[in-house]
Amino acid sequence: MKMHICVLLVLITMMILPSAGCSEEGASGQAAGPLSIIEKAIDANSTVESYRAVFESASTFRGKAENNVSHIEFLSPDRYRQTSTNEEDSTDEYIRIGNTQYSRDSDHSFWAFREEESEIEFPPQRPGLFIRSEFSDYVDKVNWEELANENIDGTDCFHFVGEVDMNLAVDDMIVEIEEDQGELDAEQLRYMDQMRRAEQTIVLWIGTDDYIVRQERSVSRSLDPFRADEEERWFDATMLIRYYDFNAPIPIEAPADARTWDDLMAPTLVPEETITPKLIAE
Repeated sequence: MKMHICVLLVLITMMILPSAGCSEEGASGQAAGPLSIIEKAIDANSTVESYRAVFESASTFRGKAENNVSHIEFLSPDRYRQTSTNEEDSTDEYIRIGNTQYSRDSDHSFWAFREEESEIEFPPQRPGLFIRSEFSDYVDKVNWEELANENIDGTDCFHFVGEVDMNLAVDDMIVEIEEDQGELDAEQLRYMDQMRRAEQTIVLWIGTDDYIVRQERSVSRSLDPFRADEEERWFDATMLIRYYDFNAPIPIEAPADARTWDDLMAPTLVPEETITPKLIAE
């Protein structure tokens, strides 16, 4: 799929970035002003029954740039649809209904489905990708600053920017890993040191009237894991998500002609009569 880099970044971001709530101070002993508003946003977002969103991402890795635009729809409790297009106009489509996933891409004219045995955790079900309450333990690893209010699609919004303290985040990660598997070896510690050099900035726009997130932005720079004898490789990424049509009627239905997942993953076969024989020189 064409979205693998973007999806990987989202997953990593959700694992290490902070949410707000449950704390009175941030990484630098900051006042509770931004945190108290973001905490209200967590509660408000949890009540949203449906929404649409536009998700724009741009990344550069090993000199290759990749840009994607995704249109997202969500209907509570468990219906989600995403259509993603890259700069080559290649399109991936994804629908989730409960634990059933449906996929279709530019190389296939049909939908394919598969059932997940365990509950699906991704994509997120509510607005506010970067302030989901299940990550509230990381609130003390971000420095929130309140900026001047801004208007997003006609709604006056609180405006916050947060710099992630990667040293604190990595220290916490090391403790969790050591509790799970024991002391880290030299190679793992070297990789953790690489992670400390990462940079991540989160920007939030939260409605002043209802505390629902209208827009959020992430700008990050991180090192791709490399060995001591390899050259450094940086991964730069920017994501912008704008939410709208809150609690609107949004129909999300299963495709009627969906096939199995194995059909989607099978290589596209070329009819034999279209193959031109190659001449082999003697």
